[in-house]
Amino acid sequence: MGLDWHVGDVIRKLREQRRWGQERLATAAGKNKGTIVAAEANENVKRDTLEAIARGLGMTVGQIYDLIPRSEQESQRVDQPTATVGGQFREQRRQNLGPPPGIPERRKQA
Repeated sequence: MGLDWHVGDVIRKLREQRRWGQERLATAAGKNKGTIVAAEANENVKRDTLEAIARGLGMTVGQIYDLIPRSEQESQRVDQPTATVGGQFREQRRQNLGPPPGIPERRKQA
């Protein structure tokens, strides 16, 4: 079974891991929902649009391209969350992704 991942697949997985709808990502990226649909469908998307989507996800375009799996083993790191227990997943997500754009990081109480 061959891999056929594209940048749009990674964008979709990152959005889904955040439990965001396409509309929420569009708002975070300053684009419309149709632009997100097109990007996730691997349609030709301009570089500035990819940069806006990456910023909306709190990443760079390079970081997104680095997540495109090149083997079945690599596909698991994007395809599945690192933990399934709510608190563990949220903590892992916060460490890896930070808070959603526009939301400040919570400070831990001593």
